[in-house]
Amino acid sequence: MQNATLDKSPSVRTRTAKGETAAKQKWLEQRRSYIGATDAAAILGVNPYSSPHDVWLSKKGLTKDETNIAMRHGTYIETFIAAEYERQSGVKVYRSKTYTHPKFPFFGCNPDREIVLNGRRGLLECKSVGYWASKNFGQDGSDQVPEHYMVQCLWQLLVTGYDFVQLVALVDN
Repeated sequence: MQNATLDKSPSVRTRTAKGETAAKQKWLEQRRSYIGATDAAAILGVNPYSSPHDVWLSKKGLTKDETNIAMRHGTYIETFIAAEYERQSGVKVYRSKTYTHPKFPFFGCNPDREIVLNGRRGLLECKSVGYWASKNFGQDGSDQVPEHYMVQCLWQLLVTGYDFVQLVALVDN
């Protein structure tokens, strides 16, 4: 596992849905150098929003990194979901960072947040989903989640070496 110190900064000051910044451009360029969690799901053919070919084009720099309103909404509301998780669960939520696997540096991930629960280090993934998409989730507390989210979570565990992922979803805002 990499140096895994928690960033004690408030979790509210993190990725925002503002326009293209130099920092974001640098992050996007860095992201081209590794296979991320959403890339893994696409490569396996289970990401409904991206294909293996899309990943290849992106890594080769042959596509423009664009976001749509749903992606910007998800990034923006992530902060609220993390704060609400912290409020309801009583578990302190920390900002995360970009990780690369110590043995395979072309494996990487950008978890939404980090948590410590019962002395174990974990990741918090924050999703905003519509009513119909929520039908792909099981009951609260189950491990029944859409396949592409499961792959994303497992990839992040592989890369970070952390113990668990808690995935929380805000349904229809």
